[in-house]
Amino acid sequence: MLSRNNSLLSYKHIFDLKLEDNYLVLNYQPESPGFEIRSKTNVKVDKLPLAHRIWIIDNGKSFIMMLPTDY
Repeated sequence: MLSRNNSLLSYKHIFDLKLEDNYLVLNYQPESPGFEIRSKTNVKVDKLPLAHRIWIIDNGKSFIMMLPTDY
């Protein structure tokens, strides 16, 4: 998923989640628009190294998501 989307910053439609919140994607299916997003509060997104952030591109929008679940 990440390898075919390496120029994520060139997308013009970026949905910025609040940096004080922390997000985890559950049950993401690229062919389905209905994936579940849960908010977490124990880790701040802006404190994460960029390599630990996960970008998911869907319908022209990019969502910055949280982390490997074992972080």
